[in-house]
Amino acid sequence: MMNHGSRKVHVISKERQYSVIRAPHITEKATACAEKNCVVFKVAVDASKHELKQAIENIFGVKVKKNTTQRSLKEK
Repeated sequence: MMNHGSRKVHVISKERQYSVIRAPHITEKATACAEKNCVVFKVAVDASKHELKQAIENIFGVKVKKNTTQRSLKEK
């Protein structure tokens, strides 16, 4: 755990970071979103928002401004 200001942040392992981010999600909507400087990923179902943010920041070396998640049903 690390102190980050007044809160404690749990640091996840490199292995967990790479298991949280599964793959980029390539669709027309995701491509339109990319024009607004955002990226869409398929992620592990059990991942928390804090894990997602930490994994993306550490793997890609960027600062995450906003983290939105959406669960969808699998396509048949």
